[in-house]
Formats: sequence, structure tokens, C-alpha cells
Amino acid sequence: MQRILLTFLLFSSVSFSQEEKNTKEFGLDVLGGTFGLFNVNDVFTKADYTLGASVYADFGLHQNFTIGAEQMLVMGKPKTADGNRMILNTNARFKLRFPTFEKIHFNILIAGGFSFWPGNSNTAYLTPTLNDTRLGWDFRASANADFILSEKISLVASFGYLASSSTSDDIVWITHDSMLISFGPKLKF
Repeated sequence: MQRILLTFLLFSSVSFSQEEKNTKEFGLDVLGGTFGLFNVNDVFTKADYTLGASVYADFGLHQNFTIGAEQMLVMGKPKTADGNRMILNTNARFKLRFPTFEKIHFNILIAGGFSFWPGNSNTAYLTPTLNDTRLGWDFRASANADFILSEKISLVASFGYLASSSTSDDIVWITHDSMLISFGPKLKF
């Protein structure tokens, strides 16, 4: 019974037009983090702040879901003497879409991929655990609401979780995770 219900929810004929099923969406988000943490080999340090931006493109495959890609730039500052940490996340995205309700469109987003933490040469020798160049992975999930302004333009607000984890040659793992709030415009074609 649960399988039948899940199949019905995913593939039922909801109030999407044919144009909505095959959409191409492009957007820009401004990101702000709350309750951020840096975890350096299981030693947790609170983040002073997390700020960033993301550009993305999504392509509709079905009335209920899209696939896409995003490029994130995140700056994190730990509550220590360490400087800002810049993190670049290149992700694949999967978005589960729900029918529009009075000009509001709800989505659930899952994304993950490659994380690159470029080093800061000015401070790398002072604090190598946070400022050397690192490679790794990241994952994020969020609930989104699109506020539809016109046929092609909407404003997207989301709340979710982001974790970027990377290591350098000396095998010191650092994870920066944060609850993320984001907001920005989206164009639909």
C-alpha cells in the first residue's frame, strides 16, 4: 500500500501545465548561516558567521522533479583567531516539486558534490588546519518556497542544512556545517 501511495504521489497528474513540466530555471541565491560549526578532527568550534552566494540551473524532467547543477561560494569564520575560510562547492541538484498553491510553489532540494577549500597564503603557516588548500565533498538539503511574481520570475526563499568536508595532504579533516537561510530571484524559461 505504501508503494502504491508513493507511486501515486510522484507520478499523479497534478496541476502542472506541459510548459511547467519541461521548464528551465536559472537562479541566484544569497546565503546566510545560523548555528554554524567547524569540526576539525572531532574538535568542534562554533562559526562566527557563514555567508555566501549560489548560482544554479534546473531542468524539468517530470512534473514532480527536476535535476540541475549549482556553484556555491561560502565564507565561514570560526570563533577563534583563524581567518575566514572560503569554500567552493560544485553540486548536482535534485528537486522534488509540489503543485502551486496560490502563487506559492513548494520544493524539497537535495544536492551534493565536490568541495574545494582554497588556501590563504597569508595565514597558511600560522593556522594550517584551517587555511591550507583542501579537497572533499559537500551535501545539502533544504525546503524551498517560490513566490511567483510573474510567468517567468519568482523569488525563492529556503531553509536547510549544508555540510562541506575536506582534507589536505596531512589527513586533517575539517567539516563546516551550518543551517542555511537563502533568498534570491529565479528566472523560468
